[in-house]
Amino acid sequence: MTAGQQTRMVEYFETIQQPWNMHCIEQFRCNVPHAKIVIIPNGHHYCFIKQEDLVFEEILSFLRDC
Repeated sequence: MTAGQQTRMVEYFETIQQPWNMHCIEQFRCNVPHAKIVIIPNGHHYCFIKQEDLVFEEILSFLRDC
């Protein structure tokens, strides 16, 4: 990508995608108040690789609560 394309991509994620994600999370939180929402900073589809410890702890916590 060119520098301009990278700048536009970052701007899109900060001004469009991130607010939309937060809106969806808040809507889910309101609709399912008993749910536990885990937000993984800088998470992506392979968060179980990059943030292995956090994902592992959350899975254990979920299994303990079942």
